[in-house]
This record gives sequence, C-alpha cells and structure tokens, in this order.
Amino acid sequence: GVPETEIPPTSTFEGNPGRSDLLLTKSANSHVVLRGNMLGYTITVSNAGPNKATGLRVVEFLPPSVDLVTSSQPATAHPEGLRFLLGSLPPGAATSLTLQVRPKSAGVITNYAVVRADGIDPFVLNNVGSVETLVVETPCELVERLIASVDGANLDGKNKRPLVATLQASCAAFDRTNWVAAVNQLQAVQNKVRAQIPPVAAVLAEKLIRDAQEIIDLATGSSLRLEAVPHAKGAKIRFKGLPNRPYQVQASDDLKTWTDLGVAPDKGGGQFELDDSAGAPLRFYRVK
Repeated sequence: GVPETEIPPTSTFEGNPGRSDLLLTKSANSHVVLRGNMLGYTITVSNAGPNKATGLRVVEFLPPSVDLVTSSQPATAHPEGLRFLLGSLPPGAATSLTLQVRPKSAGVITNYAVVRADGIDPFVLNNVGSVETLVVETPCELVERLIASVDGANLDGKNKRPLVATLQASCAAFDRTNWVAAVNQLQAVQNKVRAQIPPVAAVLAEKLIRDAQEIIDLATGSSLRLEAVPHAKGAKIRFKGLPNRPYQVQASDDLKTWTDLGVAPDKGGGQFELDDSAGAPLRFYRVK
C-alpha cells in the first residue's frame, strides 16, 4: 500500500493562507497488457482552492514488477518510488504528467501515486490515486476467459457451440504465433455474436463484442477501441478519443507492415471517423 508518511495531515484550521484542496487522479492507457509491452500511466493533479498550492510534489509508487522507460517530467529518487516536483498550482488549475513502463512479469499490478504540497489540505482522502492492470503472457489467456464467459452464458447449443469453437481456433492460432489468423477468428466471433445473440441476450452480446475487441486491440497494438464498418467503397473507421486531438490511423494486411491512412477528423464530442477506400475484409487498423 501507500506509506502513511506520504499522506498529508488533516487540519480543521480555517483561513490559513496555504490552504488548498488537492485532488489526484490516475489512469492507465489499458487495463490489460502483454508482458514486455509498454504501459502508459497519466497522473493529473487539480487544485480546488481556495489558495494557490506551492511546493507541489507527486510520489509515484511503481510496483517492482515494472521498469520505468520514460516520464514527461524529471524525477528524483524516493525510498518507495519516484518523486516529481511540480512547483505551484493556482486554484481551479490542473497539471498532468505521464509515464511509460514495461511490465516484467504476468499478473495483476497495482500502481499508486500521492500528491503533497506546502500548507494545509482540508481533505486528504482524494490525494491518493491508484490503478490496476492485468499483465498476460499471451492473448490466449484472455481468449480463454472469453470462452468461460460463453460457456457460462444462458445460451442454447446452436448459439454457444460455434462461438466456443471459433474462440478455441483463435487461441490455437495465438499459441502458434499466427496472430493474423487469431485476430480473424476473433472478428468472426464478433460477427457471429452480432448476427445471433442480440435478440436473446443484448447485454451479453455487447460484452462479448467488447471483450473480443479488447483482445484484438491488444494484438494489433491499438490503445483505442476501433470499429471498422464496411461499405461499398471500403470501410469507415470509427472510434472515441480526446476531442480535437490529431489521431493518426494506420492499416495493415498482415499485422507487421502498417500504412498511414491519415489523421481522423473529430466529428464532435471526441467521436472520430476516417474512410479507408482500400478497406478489405482482412484489413486491420490501429490508432497512433
């Protein structure tokens, strides 16, 4: 856990000129990652006031099962992890820092961070943030979880058996390191679910499609959930991201060589779309 010495003391003293209510939030760019692949963390600190926070510092408690690759801010050594000195923060403002790490072993890793500043923080419970990530050796581990979900679902045999068989084929392809075939099988599962399941179990269908897409994203290296909608002239790529951010969409026929298709325009509210006139049934997409 987080050492108690890193959590600022609570005070009820009103009117202190150094009084500032800090909030730390922490997120990861994925809640599942392959061992050895990059995992990104974002730490955001905001100041609810009423005064400027000075001497702002964040301590990042990296788990021992990851190696730090890079960070957006310089860090100094700390007994439990890394210390980032962020200066001052006016009331109503926020600041962020990012880290890239590489997990060394499989399992669930929990990452903590805590913010402190000079003066008094009237509410300290929101000064600590954490995020959990599942690290797997192979996507097949996730496919096996998906098989268990289908097996345990209230579906009749004619709906269940084809899904399980296709998922088993995907897992076998991952084991053979034939990731193109594995992803194709997962996409086939999504198509079967869309065609067969919603009339009898709409919520289950949505979950199965989402979980399969997560494995596809993991295999293709995409950190955003993409939807490729075929049309007469190719395919329309859709995804949700941060508003007005320039997302570069790439396509591949073999998951090895990737071609830039262009920057997807924001259609409003962080909804992005891009047409691929050369889109084909076996074409894969990712966003950088």
